[in-house]
Amino acid sequence: MSAPSTTAPPLDVRLLPLAREHLPAVQALMADREVAQFTLFPVDAGQEFVEQWFAGYERGRAERTKQGFAAVDGSGTFLGLALAVHIDEERAEVELGYAVAPASRGRGVAASILEQLTRWSFNQVGAQRVQLTIDAANIASRAVASRAGYHREGVMRSSYFKDGQRSDAEIWSRLPRDPDPADRRNALALRQPANLVSPRAVLFWTVRALLGWLIFIGLQVVILAFTHTAGHQGVNITILIVSALLAVAHLAIMPRWRYRVHRWELTGTAFYSRSGWVTQERRIAPVSRIQTVDTERGPLEQVFGLANVTVTTASAAGPIKLRGVSAATADQLVADLTSITARSEGDAT
Repeated sequence: MSAPSTTAPPLDVRLLPLAREHLPAVQALMADREVAQFTLFPVDAGQEFVEQWFAGYERGRAERTKQGFAAVDGSGTFLGLALAVHIDEERAEVELGYAVAPASRGRGVAASILEQLTRWSFNQVGAQRVQLTIDAANIASRAVASRAGYHREGVMRSSYFKDGQRSDAEIWSRLPRDPDPADRRNALALRQPANLVSPRAVLFWTVRALLGWLIFIGLQVVILAFTHTAGHQGVNITILIVSALLAVAHLAIMPRWRYRVHRWELTGTAFYSRSGWVTQERRIAPVSRIQTVDTERGPLEQVFGLANVTVTTASAAGPIKLRGVSAATADQLVADLTSITARSEGDAT
């Protein structure tokens, strides 16, 4: 079997056939606490075990029953292991596994490893089913599998046994006919979000704008009261009338226009928003890029039972601000975003 293509994906993670030169890094990886916790590698894997383990993968490569790869970056630095732990060519099935070195976690290495291993399984092995067995407590690895297009089939209770301890394991699988996650990522296109903000936002924006206009027009009335020159009075009266007409038009149009424009939607992969009125802004925040979610309720929002939600992302465009939703909707949105992003955090081992 040939190795997967070494064309570097965006994070420059490359899979090379596992070689003896990688064994010191493999032994250090096996000694990592998280790797020991979520894999069947022995806690005290020494050089003798690593040599025997490597010899098993060398035999498997010759027999076409398993395959091991080292994940490296462009400079050859070891990033982790990419494994086809079992290959059944007769049934066209492959079971995969991966482990990421501690220093490389949080950089999308696990996702890139799994994407390349899956593509290799389909294209090189001709697999009709690719499977992952994941410790049920390994939240990060489950998130990686989900983003890679794998489907959770169920839980094998008390099936992991290691050092006298048992734990549950989840079975995840992907078939060639399953949608390619790359197509789903490319489908994150600007579109109209599904949800309007609270109808109470219309009255809130009306009152807030009215307060601003009252202050502005009140200042003009004060100026007019202290103006004694007839010519100046005429100009000030004209300005006052124009301001009043603009205020009426603004109060009649702006709140309802904003209500029609302001929309939001949360899916399992992204948060969509549209805001503004004359100038409109549409934003998409993939859940993997969301960093923090906050709510804010000023005195006037509290009167109308409204809240603002701020979604901070890694984007240079700055945070996304959702205004005019009900307080209950804001709380539920924050809870949902927190739950979804927590499931998507980090790199698996």
